[in-house]
Amino acid sequence: MQDSPSYAASEEGYPGRQGSKAEKAEAWSVRLPDEFKELNYWAAVKLFNMSDILGNGRVEKKPFTKMLANMTIDGRPIRKQESSAIFDSMDSDKAGIVTRTVFLGWVFRPLQPPRRPKRRDSVDAEEIEEPPMELRFSVGDDFEAILSMAKKMIKGLYSEREVVVRSQFCPAAVRGVRSITANIGRGMEIWDRFSLTGGVCVQEDPFVNVMSSKAWVTDTLCEILPEILAVSDFVKMQWQWGKGVLQR
Repeated sequence: MQDSPSYAASEEGYPGRQGSKAEKAEAWSVRLPDEFKELNYWAAVKLFNMSDILGNGRVEKKPFTKMLANMTIDGRPIRKQESSAIFDSMDSDKAGIVTRTVFLGWVFRPLQPPRRPKRRDSVDAEEIEEPPMELRFSVGDDFEAILSMAKKMIKGLYSEREVVVRSQFCPAAVRGVRSITANIGRGMEIWDRFSLTGGVCVQEDPFVNVMSSKAWVTDTLCEILPEILAVSDFVKMQWQWGKGVLQR
């Protein structure tokens, strides 16, 4: 798997901490291309990497807008000025670059912008305990051993204030895992049995038994979790309209 830059969460390159309320509202008014709406994590990373000429986790405006040239908004071709506006809405500090973390956060942001706070909703940021990022496993009825293994491995890396693993029964998943989704914005799909991408284009389901499941969780899921957590932090910042006011 190609080496990736560090994705430790920081305020650098995070537009949620920058700009006026009007600038944030303008960023939210920029529409998602149709092709972005169905992306899972792996497809979004692949799309970004196509414009990341230097392979350093950053893209400049020209290759990014070129990538958008054949995409659509509401079924019609994207106009040149719309491509420019999409990039500018991500590049809030006007540095002329967009990081992969910011791109993923923009792609998987909630489909509706945050509501503006009423005065009584305002609280000190220090009084708010952020909920952890949730990984939801949609599973069949024979998955208890695999789920316990996944929980144990992730708990060994992150506290429950950072990441929690939950499950829901899916009738379509006769056995194993139907899907894995992170509760980021509109939902970031990490695994889907029917697409069987798993980030490495596998042709077989890695969740057929505990041993193969452990290998996938170790080699794939745990490897991408730092980036996914950074994206989660970014999206949470996008829900912050003003100092000391966090939208729920």
